[in-house]
Amino acid sequence: MITKTEKSNDAARRLEPSGEIQIAKRTESRREKRVFHAIASKALDCGSIFLNATFGELKKEAFGALMYHRVAPAEPKSSPPTWNVTPERFRKQLSGLLALGFEAWPLSKALERRRNHETIPRRVFVVTFDDGYQCVYKYAWPILRELKIPATVFLVTDLLDDEGPMPFDDWSLAGRTEAEPSVWRSLMKKQCVEMLESKLIEVGGHTHRHLDYRGRPDAFFDDLRESKRKLLEWFGIETPPFAYPFGLVGSEMRFGPEKTGYSCALTTDAELIVPQSDPYYWSRFNVKQSDSPRMLEAKLGGWYSVLRSMRPGFSTSEKL
Repeated sequence: MITKTEKSNDAARRLEPSGEIQIAKRTESRREKRVFHAIASKALDCGSIFLNATFGELKKEAFGALMYHRVAPAEPKSSPPTWNVTPERFRKQLSGLLALGFEAWPLSKALERRRNHETIPRRVFVVTFDDGYQCVYKYAWPILRELKIPATVFLVTDLLDDEGPMPFDDWSLAGRTEAEPSVWRSLMKKQCVEMLESKLIEVGGHTHRHLDYRGRPDAFFDDLRESKRKLLEWFGIETPPFAYPFGLVGSEMRFGPEKTGYSCALTTDAELIVPQSDPYYWSRFNVKQSDSPRMLEAKLGGWYSVLRSMRPGFSTSEKL
């Protein structure tokens, strides 16, 4: 015998959309969100360029740091690498900034100037790479040599010389035979030594294991010490710079790099570095394939950060 409750539930089920309809609605909702985000991002970029061209740079005593990950050719007939800028675009971005009157400094030089309370020219910028993919050695370094632009590569020390994909890599082709290994493998120690010997490249720590250490300060401190020990053992670097993995910085992690002897710590917050900025919380701008030299000029000019903070759905942090 069917109870009233069962009849009520059955009627409710008949009124509910089918599973296929629900999936379709969710898919459409995600598609709409992607379209909205793309339009909002384009508007943000165009607005930043316009304001920078019209009113000039914000903050007289400031400079910016750029953050790259991969520099590799686009994969034809397959999913493009995530967080990637092609070599052609990379060259155009950096040479374009030089043509616009910008000057690239090593991170260590900017840090020393700031700690000595010395002035840093407004159009100085710093180039950094997170994770330490082999494609930095293969594709980015020759361009940096050509343009005489210094850069800092933040290494995941536990993965150096590893032939497998990085465990945190979000690219679907990482570790696959159809994808070029240099795009998903970590750098080798001998490649790091070669770049360091050029005096154009500096290396720093990106933790030993590249994990999310929020809420685990003791594990974070241990990881910092191990990464620093490896950098000293392999490359003779006593006081390396540091970059937070994923851009995630819990309050309990904030003083870890300073207490364990790193020279500075970089986040993924899309902000300029000013004299008052804590060197253990310096910000960086993520660089995208779509960024033109004018777009990077707007980021380094300060307008991008202002507009980004005003847009719903955007924050100044670009967590990776």
